[in-house]
Amino acid sequence: VIMDVEKRDENLSLLEFLYKSLSADLSKKEIKRRIEDNCCTVNGVVERIASRKLAWKDRVEWESKNKTRIPKAQFDPSCI
Repeated sequence: VIMDVEKRDENLSLLEFLYKSLSADLSKKEIKRRIEDNCCTVNGVVERIASRKLAWKDRVEWESKNKTRIPKAQFDPSCI
């Protein structure tokens, strides 16, 4: 999904803009998680900071398909 930031939406955070713009039933927590999982670009650059302020005419692209989340590394004390 490609969305252009309109004048009325400038200075919104990326999270607020996506929450307002997406018609899907996604919570803010889920949107933030997916931003952190590289599901969003701003002006063609992957953006992982949900609090990033948007400017008028920024182009936001949202990957609407579910991506498999790669779990973070787990510490295994038995390996020491």
